[in-house]
Amino acid sequence: DMIVPCNSDSGTAIETGGGDNYSGISHNDMIANLVVNITPYGGCPGGHQASGLFAEIPYSVIADNIVINAGYGIQSWHAASNVAIVGNTLVNNLRSITVGAGDSPYGVTNDYSLVQHNIVYNSASTAIAETGKTGPHNKYIDNLIFGGDIRISLKNGLQATGTINADPKFVNNTGTSAGNYELQADSPARWKRLSLNEVRTAVGSNLARQTTTNVTVPAAGVKATASLIRRGESSVITWTTKNAVNATLNGAAVPLNGSI
Repeated sequence: DMIVPCNSDSGTAIETGGGDNYSGISHNDMIANLVVNITPYGGCPGGHQASGLFAEIPYSVIADNIVINAGYGIQSWHAASNVAIVGNTLVNNLRSITVGAGDSPYGVTNDYSLVQHNIVYNSASTAIAETGKTGPHNKYIDNLIFGGDIRISLKNGLQATGTINADPKFVNNTGTSAGNYELQADSPARWKRLSLNEVRTAVGSNLARQTTTNVTVPAAGVKATASLIRRGESSVITWTTKNAVNATLNGAAVPLNGSI
């Protein structure tokens, strides 16, 4: 029951790496929470909607949560990448799952993220969407989507696999915290409710795939000779890069390796 501002900062119930603290922070997890009624002030027409769970850093795990009636049920942005969104239940949200990156700290692409075994019920807008900068290695596997807007909007030619469009058959779907969102025995959700070990297995498989495929990490170095000069004297600055696609110096484009 949180009402958040309708501005560029908006608000969220739980987030990782908030307050512009993105550098050097990773592996924060949000597991087994119940988040209900996170809404923006005045409906926020044309503004930034509230978020239930918000990953802003890499290697976050968002698993086995229930999010009911939020703007963006689960969102990733800013420095997010390699995020695992697994085994969550999302009911009556504006947009249920958003995978993306952008804004501060800039230059981040959300890639190698995993969206698997989630139940999306009655999204008012796109059920699962990629926005901002995303990469070609994100995976969308075996999610159930039913009611409302069932679209999945992905980039880079990606396609979701194993998606189920059928009533999940909750035990008692009231659309409130008083409901029972366990699944009936005949639910079409093949995986049923994931155990913690199954969540760990899905996340571990995703991390293993990253380790074997995501090997071209960019790096850069710079040095000056002489390192100490007096006014009017000169120094040569030399830079090198590895696995980079472009380089800038003081905002101007330069070769990947060079000196000035």
